Amino acid sequence: MSAVMKLDVNTLFMVTIYVEAILGLPLLFLFYLQEADVYRDIPASTLILTAALGMGIGIGWVLLTGAAVARSYGVPLGAGITGGRILRDGLGVPLGGMVLMLVPAGLLRLRRSGTQESLDGFAIGALGALMFTAAATMTRLAPQFTSGMVARARPLNGLI
Repeated sequence: MSAVMKLDVNTLFMVTIYVEAILGLPLLFLFYLQEADVYRDIPASTLILTAALGMGIGIGWVLLTGAAVARSYGVPLGAGITGGRILRDGLGVPLGGMVLMLVPAGLLRLRRSGTQESLDGFAIGALGALMFTAAATMTRLAPQFTSGMVARARPLNGLI
């Protein structure tokens, strides 16, 4: 065979499902923007900048919080967890992500002046949040593209 990575049927199926699940909703939203004729009111450069900001912030957030989230996977059932760790991993990471999803809409609101319709703000905010979520999810699941969903080197007894 060649130097190209060999994909078995299960890995190819898993990658297809991941990509469809992650990118399906953002693509559906882009179709909605096209049908709602949002491109008439909002310049394409604004929408592209919103999407790029959302993706960049999402990838950065995953890279920043990835170690904390990975440590929370390795806690066996019944093990003691400190309250600070619960607050940081269980509340801090999701709440921080929710606040960062608003950053593209906020930055573009400050940048853009003039009269605007409320649905323009919805379109920009939803696009930024969807791109943040898609990029963050794709980044967080990227290691599974090579290793697969099942950790063969980690027996079930180690999780309990």
